[in-house]
Amino acid sequence: MEPNPKECFESWAQELKSRSDRVRNLIGNAHWLSDGHHKEDILRQFLMRHLPARIRVTRGFMRSSEPSEGVSREIDAMVSDSEGELPWFVEGNLTIAPPSSVLAQIHVKTEFAVEELTDVLLSGAHNQRVFEACASNRSLWFGAVFFSATKAKSSDQQKQIWRNAVGKAKKRGIGRNQLPDCVVIVDGPVFLPEKVASSDNKVFSIRAYDCGETAAAIFLSNLYDSIPLNGKDSTRRGEWFRMITQMCKGTLFTESI
Repeated sequence: MEPNPKECFESWAQELKSRSDRVRNLIGNAHWLSDGHHKEDILRQFLMRHLPARIRVTRGFMRSSEPSEGVSREIDAMVSDSEGELPWFVEGNLTIAPPSSVLAQIHVKTEFAVEELTDVLLSGAHNQRVFEACASNRSLWFGAVFFSATKAKSSDQQKQIWRNAVGKAKKRGIGRNQLPDCVVIVDGPVFLPEKVASSDNKVFSIRAYDCGETAAAIFLSNLYDSIPLNGKDSTRRGEWFRMITQMCKGTLFTESI
């Protein structure tokens, strides 16, 4: 039997999808909130299995020591550094932490659709403002995971969802630098918004890549590369990135909005 890393990475997406369907298969639409919480917990478990031991992944809030700087909206998977700063509150699966200890905000949704993506963009932008008010010398990684795309199976449909959601979010004042770093549908594709300013700062660019069921692995690799760790060279991509990018089938679209 020959080694097959691609099948290993694809099995992660298959596992996430299979586990995510169990609550809905048993109770149908009786309680959407429980179904959503189940998916969030599945993703947090997946991240905790693979990220370094010092990293804490819980649902939670960022809160500055200065009340005037506000409180974030709830983050479905808040990635924080357990050695960076003491949290204000830790109980069960809920953490309230100072922004200085938070490394990433990840939002989890069931369906890839306009309203859900708009909510991710607006919530993430609000949280970025809370983070930036602390005058940190680093950025907050921002990601989102959607478990299904039953309403947007084609790249044209996915492109239109991005166009509509970004259009709504722009009317609420979000800037290019507040866009997510990485957005995935669990079994593909991967969306990478362009956050670097171009000649026209009002135009937002979204790139979509066909990666099949390796999307979850690509998301994990992208997140990991953003985490500052001792002995890690942040100026180059690691072994994971080089292996996974070989599995990407190519660009689906680049959309300017």
